[in-house]
Amino acid sequence: MRILLKNRSLLKISGNDAEEFLQNQFTNDIKKLDSKNVQFNAYCQHQGKVIAFFWVVRMDEDFLLSFPDDLLAKVKANPENLDMRLTAAKALAGSGRNEEAIEHLLYSIAKNRSYNNEAARLFLLTIFEAEGATSEISINGRRALSSILFA
Repeated sequence: MRILLKNRSLLKISGNDAEEFLQNQFTNDIKKLDSKNVQFNAYCQHQGKVIAFFWVVRMDEDFLLSFPDDLLAKVKANPENLDMRLTAAKALAGSGRNEEAIEHLLYSIAKNRSYNNEAARLFLLTIFEAEGATSEISINGRRALSSILFA
C-alpha cells in the first residue's frame, strides 16, 4: 500500500534499542504498537509542555514517525526553545540532513550545555559516529563543538 502524506515528513528510528528509546521519549506506550496500527503520540518538554504531535507506525523492528513539515518553522519562530531544536535536529538527521541538524545542536549546546541531561551533545555524538571519523561533516562539527566547550 502506498499513501501520499502532503506536508508531512517521515523519520525512521531503528536499531536494537529503538523501542526502548521511543518508550522513554513519547506520551503513549510504544510497546503496545504493532505493525497493523498507527499510534498518535506527543513529544513533550521535561516540564510536560507539548512540543510536537505525530503519528508512529511500526515496521518490523523499526518505527516511522510522521510529523508536519512546519516543524522547522516552529523553531524559527521560537529560536530559544531548546526542546524544539532537538526535535528538529532529530528530524533533520533522520532525513539525511546532518549538517543542518548539527547547526541546531551546536546552537543548543552553546546556549545551555547541560540542558535536558546534555541531550543535544549526546545526539551530536551519535551523528558524528554515524558520519564516521573522517567525514568532513564530523571533522567540522567536532571542531565547532570543541570551540564551544573549551572557549
